[in-house]
Amino acid sequence: MATTDGDKQPSADEKPADEKTLEEASAVYNRALLHAQKGELDDAVEKLRKATELDPSHSKAWCNLGVLLGKKGSHEEALDCFERATLIDGMYARAWWNKGLVLIGLTRLEEALSAFDILVELEPEDAEAWLKLGSTMVQLGRPVDSLKPLRKVQELDDKIAEAWYQRGLALTMLGKFQEALVSLKRACELDARQSRYWVDLAAALIELQRYEEALKSCDKALALDQNSSSAWRQKGSLLAMMNRADEARACLERAVGLQSGKFDWLKQKRNS
Repeated sequence: MATTDGDKQPSADEKPADEKTLEEASAVYNRALLHAQKGELDDAVEKLRKATELDPSHSKAWCNLGVLLGKKGSHEEALDCFERATLIDGMYARAWWNKGLVLIGLTRLEEALSAFDILVELEPEDAEAWLKLGSTMVQLGRPVDSLKPLRKVQELDDKIAEAWYQRGLALTMLGKFQEALVSLKRACELDARQSRYWVDLAAALIELQRYEEALKSCDKALALDQNSSSAWRQKGSLLAMMNRADEARACLERAVGLQSGKFDWLKQKRNS
């Protein structure tokens, strides 16, 4: 794990900063926030590093430093900052949220799941926390386990499209295609702008041998994102099933020429 010069894990033997130093750390931290608000990331990072040097127990400074380092692409170092923040304050939900997200971005899904487990204990009424827990289980190939947290999301807020989508994925994995179809259609109704929702709706329709409807879903996905390799692949496979070989070949060739995008944990928003 990446660290910065002078970084160390906080310990019980570490002498607390005196009052004057704490006041200086607070002032430097506030200046860092102003830099961040202006988009001056380098200056903000410099000030946040200084704040954590002056007051190594400043959990908010560690957490905000982690977020900014993530924006600059230093994801391992960002993770180190979130770990510091959660060690200092185990009740700091925002730090657990960001720790979980960066772990997903680093494809350390089991560790991410542990972070989200703690998060839902801290904020049991936070639908987005339950959603992250459930969707991480889906990513890990645990559809049965995922249904409980996804159901909790819908109890808290039944208009979150992503929850319906993730439930649809889980039900598809379980071979419950008719139930999956209901969930995926609901996701598309709530947020029709997500290309991947239409792709996976097409997959469920294909399993139910509703090919013409599936084709329309593929076309809808591609209307939203012409660079979706999964949409081109799905459409190509479907056209092959429909004995439209030339069209299928063109779609599959297009899919091969495209690359899937990477998960960006910094774009995973919370309302709180």
